[in-house]
Amino acid sequence: MAGADEDCTDVVHEAEACNEVHCGEPTVEFGTGSDAFVPVAPGDPMAVWYGGQGGYHFEISTRMEQLCDLVYIRTRMYADLGEGLETIADDERYRQAERIGEPDWSTQQFLGSSALIPCEHWPDDPARDPYCNVGEPGVAGPINQLDIVLRVEVRDRDGRSAVEEKPVVAECCEVGI
Repeated sequence: MAGADEDCTDVVHEAEACNEVHCGEPTVEFGTGSDAFVPVAPGDPMAVWYGGQGGYHFEISTRMEQLCDLVYIRTRMYADLGEGLETIADDERYRQAERIGEPDWSTQQFLGSSALIPCEHWPDDPARDPYCNVGEPGVAGPINQLDIVLRVEVRDRDGRSAVEEKPVVAECCEVGI
């Protein structure tokens, strides 16, 4: 099996699904950026992007360690709508992550995944008058006026997983494609 250094002093896991040996527990960190990973600390601002199809999203990048390169990435968005945190978006995608950081082959990333913001939470954007297919934009509370928590969970085909959850501040609005 490919992988872990013979000097591994941590937990060794033989991942049958990808024929690798991992040295240590899996970890995940989410940030932003579509060309390069940009870390986001708890409470940091994250840009809300206006996309080419007329909706809004966060640009999420994920950096992982000690996982197979084919991963499920689940992004959940929570907002305080007056009675505590409620789920306002939940999306899971199966992705092939990019291995980075030679010789530390166990680090990988997936850049630029869109976390769609539901229409009822679209931001108060003075530069645009967007149209929703259903309902009114921002009627349930504009994302840039809510307390937001993002949660990213990753899971590989071997069943190993990691989670990161942190509050962010939605900052309106960038124009993307």
